[in-house]
Amino acid sequence: MFNFLDITKNNIIAFKAEGEITKADYDSLTPLLNKTEREYDALRLYVEIGDIKGITARAFLEDVAIYFKHIRHIEKIAVIGDSQAEKVWAKLADPFTKADVKYYPLPEKDIAAEWIVQ
Repeated sequence: MFNFLDITKNNIIAFKAEGEITKADYDSLTPLLNKTEREYDALRLYVEIGDIKGITARAFLEDVAIYFKHIRHIEKIAVIGDSQAEKVWAKLADPFTKADVKYYPLPEKDIAAEWIVQ
């Protein structure tokens, strides 16, 4: 599930992903991405990774579709997590986007929040 965080405002979309990720999560995220892109052009994403139990196939396809649709408009991505997998994901995403992608360990989430708004 995606839980939107308080720092979601203007061109920043911030959420915590945890539990089972389904297409319904993307159904709530997509309109916000579209609206923000129309209003600000440059998007900034703050993605805090919690205890993810799994992702459905439909959700994975939505994730890929959203990524390719909005890639040109993403300016910054902060990935916040507590495992090596999130750190690897952030490094793997970097060559495929013009966005500045940074990984932060969970105890540094306040630093990540400061960076995403700068």
